[in-house]
Amino acid sequence: MGGTAKAQPFFTGAIVVQPASALERFVRSAPAGAEFVYCEATEPQYGETWTRAAELARDGLVRAHHRRRAGGGWEYYAVRTAKRLPREQSPAEKLLGDRAAAAIFAELKRAASLGLPCPSDADLKRKAGLNSRDQAAWRVRRLIDAGLITSTLAYEGGVPTRVVTIAETRHAGSAGGKFTALPKKWAELQRAAQRDFEASQTVRGTAEQPIGGATAGDRR
Repeated sequence: MGGTAKAQPFFTGAIVVQPASALERFVRSAPAGAEFVYCEATEPQYGETWTRAAELARDGLVRAHHRRRAGGGWEYYAVRTAKRLPREQSPAEKLLGDRAAAAIFAELKRAASLGLPCPSDADLKRKAGLNSRDQAAWRVRRLIDAGLITSTLAYEGGVPTRVVTIAETRHAGSAGGKFTALPKKWAELQRAAQRDFEASQTVRGTAEQPIGGATAGDRR
């Protein structure tokens, strides 16, 4: 017989499948051209990992292939492309991707910019083309959770008025920092406070003027 027999790889019939999360990590960290074998099997296989590989291939992030494995069976692998991963959206961006939420936010911004009363849930339902007030109210709460608005109740004579303030974010535009109309009493109190503030600034500015109008340079 003579010589040394060379060991040949063989396939035992076991199925080795990487979890979809391992494929996700590969896509996030691998350079273009890198390969990731996510399954070895005797017959074509299907499941979560294959579904995710197909989705990543459809998005252009990998090329999904399979090839004969030495010793029998199949090797399923993904090749990383040069395409970058999409930027992760913020909660606010994801929320405003909902047409109805974006319409409600736009209506609240309009009311705040013009100093109008806050639209009711029924008003917002109609503006956004929703079927119920609850659907509108839910989206208002989502806008609050995403940090796009704040909402409070101002009472006058025991009657509550919703006052919405548009947070100063990049989504606010010129409405940032503005709020919907206050009840009459509260609006007057705010105007009085503003007048007091402006008067104090005027007095302060006068007090800081040098006596006789002389500048620091004149006094030297």
